Amino acid sequence: MIRADREAVRIGSEDEENRYKAPKRGLSAAAHQAACRCVPRLNGNTDKMKKIKKKIAVFLTAVLCVIALGACKSSVKNPGSKRERNEATPTVTAVPTAVPTDNPTPEPTPDVKPWATPNFGKITDYTDEQKKFNKLLDDLLVELLDGAGISMHFYFEEPEKYGLSKQLNFGEADESSDGYEQYAEMCRTYQARLAEIRYDELTPGQKLNYDRLKHEFEAGQKYAQLNTSAYCGYFSLNNNIISGLSTNLSEYTFLKEQDILDYFTTLEDLPSYLNKVLDGAKKAYIDDGCLMTEEMIDNLLEKVDELLVTENNPLIESFAQNIRETGISKEGQDAYVARYQDVLNTIVFPALKDFAAEAEKMRPYADKELFGMCKLEGGKEYYEFLAQETLGVSMNGYQMLEYMQKRFDKEYNELVDFANDISNIRAFAKYPYKDYKVTDAKEMIDSLKEYIKTDYPAIPDTDYIVSSLPKAMQQPNVLAYFLPPQYDVQQRKVIRYNPSSLTEDGGASFFNTLAHEGYPGHLYQNEYFANCEGYHPINCILNYLGYMEGWAVAAGDNAYSYIIDDEKVAYLATIDYNINMEILAIASIGINYAGWEAADVEQFFAQYDIELQMDLVMQEVTSEGVIFLPYSFGRCLILDTMEKLEAKGYTEMEARTAILNIGPCTFDVLWKNLGIE
Repeated sequence: MIRADREAVRIGSEDEENRYKAPKRGLSAAAHQAACRCVPRLNGNTDKMKKIKKKIAVFLTAVLCVIALGACKSSVKNPGSKRERNEATPTVTAVPTAVPTDNPTPEPTPDVKPWATPNFGKITDYTDEQKKFNKLLDDLLVELLDGAGISMHFYFEEPEKYGLSKQLNFGEADESSDGYEQYAEMCRTYQARLAEIRYDELTPGQKLNYDRLKHEFEAGQKYAQLNTSAYCGYFSLNNNIISGLSTNLSEYTFLKEQDILDYFTTLEDLPSYLNKVLDGAKKAYIDDGCLMTEEMIDNLLEKVDELLVTENNPLIESFAQNIRETGISKEGQDAYVARYQDVLNTIVFPALKDFAAEAEKMRPYADKELFGMCKLEGGKEYYEFLAQETLGVSMNGYQMLEYMQKRFDKEYNELVDFANDISNIRAFAKYPYKDYKVTDAKEMIDSLKEYIKTDYPAIPDTDYIVSSLPKAMQQPNVLAYFLPPQYDVQQRKVIRYNPSSLTEDGGASFFNTLAHEGYPGHLYQNEYFANCEGYHPINCILNYLGYMEGWAVAAGDNAYSYIIDDEKVAYLATIDYNINMEILAIASIGINYAGWEAADVEQFFAQYDIELQMDLVMQEVTSEGVIFLPYSFGRCLILDTMEKLEAKGYTEMEARTAILNIGPCTFDVLWKNLGIE
């Protein structure tokens, strides 16, 4: 693969470039200090992928000092001129052949609120047409999970009941253009079957899955037309192949003794799997020219070393903890732990060491300079596709950038106004909030379960496991994460947390983290959706991070109000994280799509008097460009949806209910079914 000219970074005309520059706004001294401290401090929070989590204590301490010094002076705001920008209008992606009938949801009349009440319940007496659609879903499930390997176990405890067979291996690692075309052909085949379904005869929940699949089949065909060799995530900084492997091994579910035996059999495939990964990595990073830096290699090797430690080994500790759920005797557990140690020593550790040695040999090919995906042939288009599919929008890259810039401008200027208003000095003095004294994670989630009853629709009572990470896995950058249940074991919902995170600023930020992962975030949304009419096993494997993370971030922000009486302090608790994530999202789209260099990012944010740690920002957004978008863009789209529903007459509770009823999907599907333009 030939890289595009890295020097040719400008996209379009000078006028087009100027569309993406920030309007200048005058700041008071206090606001200037606040802005200059808005620098992403990267601190991961695992949720099947690493999250960005930073703190703002230093920023607000500096603001407080400046405000105190200038308290007797009037606070004069000089907003300067703000140039209007065009609204970002979504565009429809390429439409393939044999498109199913669109069947748009009719526009609601003013006295109708679609989906405003819970859509719970299961239908058992289906019509012939509804059975035909369910058969399509069942067949597609088998097709999609063929070759899934170890991932199958995370979806089903007993896959045989769903027409699936156990796959005691790590799945396929190599990807090729032939594989993409085969997937596209599968999409065309199922798209034709979908077109034969009479949409109007489906249940409401089935119609939603129809809309989801219509999008997925179109996207799958478009995917095969892209140059997917423009990006490889095997060595990325956050969600690389070793971090994913670590999660799969440490969170493998053991509910019966046979699960342990299946796990041991699966581990025998690890050497072969890692060799296939290396072949793919060499092709991507050496032959195709995907970005690979020495920092990425160093990070990867550190992840390997963390799994190889002999004292307090994380794999041993997690295995010993997890097999307790099987109910076998203590003597039996000890015997399996000893056997696992032998498997690690003879199969897993040698495979990891060989992998690390081969990865080290790739160091001479490491790039000396960072660059975005758009500098590779076809990379701009591929990044746009990944961003669209991660978020669930049909906006093009420039529209995404413009949308995010407008949102950042709005929220940053709200922060400026807040900092310029001297009446807010007490809020600054109280932040970071230290008055919340609860230090038990289970107690926090139990209280959240009660708190949200007045703001969110009720769901059936559900069990959940709240447990601390094994000591060997309590890394500073892992705060907590939610493990979705297997489809056929819905009652097993797990939240893992790092006990050391409980002590930060009196536990308030950790309360927010547990709200994000638990109630009213991921666990709550997952349980709500599982009880909705139309929920099918296919919904477990369709991934809509924009909706899911957008919901969880907004839910976590809202939860601060349950423990912080002062709404201004609660505002400060949310704005720092959100603005920083918006900074990373703008930098990512600019670098990977619009052709920006680091200097362009610095210039853009300098117009807001923000100084960035550009080496850190560049490492993150070039290593894994779309990872930040769901936490910023997704949150904004969820809030936009809430606002539009409330403008149509929904109460806040009804708006949340409507969003939850539709469930994870693209925002285009969400808006279509809610009658939102």
